[in-house]
Amino acid sequence: MINFLNYKVIIFDLDDTIYDEHLYLEKAYNYIGECLCSSLTSCGITPHEISTFLLLEFEKEGREGLYEKLINKYDVVDFTLDNFLECMRTTPLKQGSIKIRPYMNHLINRMIKEKKMIFILTNGNIKQQKNKINSLNIPHRNKIKVYYASSKGLSFEKPNPYFLNLIKEVSSSHKSEIVFIGDSEIDKKTAFNSDIDFVNVQNLEPQSKY
Repeated sequence: MINFLNYKVIIFDLDDTIYDEHLYLEKAYNYIGECLCSSLTSCGITPHEISTFLLLEFEKEGREGLYEKLINKYDVVDFTLDNFLECMRTTPLKQGSIKIRPYMNHLINRMIKEKKMIFILTNGNIKQQKNKINSLNIPHRNKIKVYYASSKGLSFEKPNPYFLNLIKEVSSSHKSEIVFIGDSEIDKKTAFNSDIDFVNVQNLEPQSKY
């Protein structure tokens, strides 16, 4: 059984850990549909149709080649990759409009109450990840430090342990006092590379103690 009270520092991955990334993708893909249709003189498709297509393709094969699949499906070559990426990164969302997982909300509130140090470490485009952070209803966000791994270049992204090691230093913590909560093999490998404990978020709710 995992007892987070034994740790001084709790580090969270972002996507599919603190929240379900599909909640952001649904809104981002719909926004892409709106941008795409508004850029065409005549649009015989709806933003909802485009959003549904993108979500289904993402669920089947991930984000690899998603833009190419879009333009091949709908023959919209005037909608460039730069257009696509900019929509993904700047989807207009109100602060706190996307809910984090209830268990994560509870855990963060409890750990802050217990005066634990909380960090978030995320890969990905900085503009997009900041947009996600802003859209989430994360409690005590002013007490949580966020590190964007790509801020120092792609080679510093997970599984590079650079930022986990940095957190050890800035928190003045021993490796045994830190735990990293994530959802992927990359997250697990990052924790291994930094020699700290790792917890898969999928194993948390039924058995954790806090």
